[in-house]
Amino acid sequence: MRFFTVEEANRFVPALEQAFGRIEQHRRELVRIAIELEAMGHGLDLEAPEVPEDGPAQVRGRALQARKLAEEIRGVVGELQSHGVLVKRLDGLVDFRSRRGNRSVLLCWRKGESQVSHWHELESGFTGRLPLDNRFAKAALPN
Repeated sequence: MRFFTVEEANRFVPALEQAFGRIEQHRRELVRIAIELEAMGHGLDLEAPEVPEDGPAQVRGRALQARKLAEEIRGVVGELQSHGVLVKRLDGLVDFRSRRGNRSVLLCWRKGESQVSHWHELESGFTGRLPLDNRFAKAALPN
């Protein structure tokens, strides 16, 4: 399990902005496709094992595009998670495991913030965010 210093988490902010920018574009396109499919009398089920073969070609094509977009979103999230970043919401909310004194806590960042400036207890979540103070680990902990 990786623990981040505030400085390490802040080095991720540019990558987070870029990643959530891509996710936002993909999500907008997914919504557009869902609206188009609904207008054609079809739903969008990204959880179905495969796109039905018996529908109109245009419906199948749009459903395949939607699946590709969803897979790209999962890929972006997976890449962030592979670095130890905890993606909480696709609209741009992440946590980083950290230490405050001798306790495990979470550093918190949301899209639009220029740096990681808040933290919260493991159980409290976003609504329990508090401003950073000087009680965070200054050196990286073994991962």
